Order: sequence, then C-alpha cells, then structure tokens
Amino acid sequence: MCIRDRVASANDAASVIASDVSGGNLPAFVSMMNQKAQDLGMTNTNFVNATGVSDENQYTTVYDIYLLLNELLKYPDLTNAMGLSEFILNYSQADGTAKQQWLSCDNLYATSRITVPRGVTVLGGKFFSSDTERYTALLVQNNYGNAFAAIVFQSESETEMNNRICQMLEKINS
Repeated sequence: MCIRDRVASANDAASVIASDVSGGNLPAFVSMMNQKAQDLGMTNTNFVNATGVSDENQYTTVYDIYLLLNELLKYPDLTNAMGLSEFILNYSQADGTAKQQWLSCDNLYATSRITVPRGVTVLGGKFFSSDTERYTALLVQNNYGNAFAAIVFQSESETEMNNRICQMLEKINS
C-alpha cells in the first residue's frame, strides 16, 4: 500500500511511523512512548495510542507536555519540519517506485490562520478543538531565538483557548 493511501492526517502519519518503528506492533510502540515519557520525567503521563486521540486511560499534564516540547528542541530537523505549513514528501513504494505527496498543516497557528504577535515564530505543536475538548500546545521562539512552550488545556470554548494562547504569545517579546 502506498503512503498516500495510509496518510491523510497527522494521526495517520503518527500511526504509520509507529507501525514502521515497532515492526507493526502498535502496543509495543506505545510502551516505548511511555518509557520515553518516564525517561523525560513525565511522571503524570500515560499514553494508550500513538496518535494522541483521546481515551479515558490516556492522560498528561501541562508540565509533562512542557517537558516533551523542551525535548523536541534537541532535534532541530524535527522542529524545522514541525513549523512548515506545507511540505512535499518524497518517498518510495515497496516496489521502488518514487512518489511524491503534498502535505499541508492544519494547525491554525503554524499556518498563520490565527495571527501570532510580531517577533514570534511558531515552531510547531498540536491544536485540537471539538465539542468536548479544546487544547493547544505550541512550541514557539522569539526574535532572539529563545524557545517557549505555550500550553492551554480544558478551555471552555475555542475562542477562550485562542485568546489565552495569544495572551501568552504577546508576553514573549514584552
């Protein structure tokens, strides 16, 4: 199966990567995620899937997400990729056929659909809003290259969540 048939969203991409890394054993990958979380000091986190899709047994804290975002700073190739609003993925199918797929980001902050203050660059993160959940975790940097994590969990509305994130981002350069 070609990657295009398998990857239509960030959740799909996470599943494909998890499957490849774990030899198709997704529970083994989740165990590796939980071990890495413990290694990073994320003592109030438990993953049950590779995608971050909500589950009553999956939980984390704002501080643990901060620890995770801070770890990402050690991998500039990853943070550079996370901040792209669009990307052309070059890959090979199992039979060696070269393929390309255009990928576009749906993070409202990374794509500038929500304006961030001048002097703040969104390196990447996770944005989610539904009828029952709203959260944003962004890794950003200011003009001086200082990195910051802006995290909001459990806001009452998408508007409140966005307002709270924007208030945090405004303080970065003040």
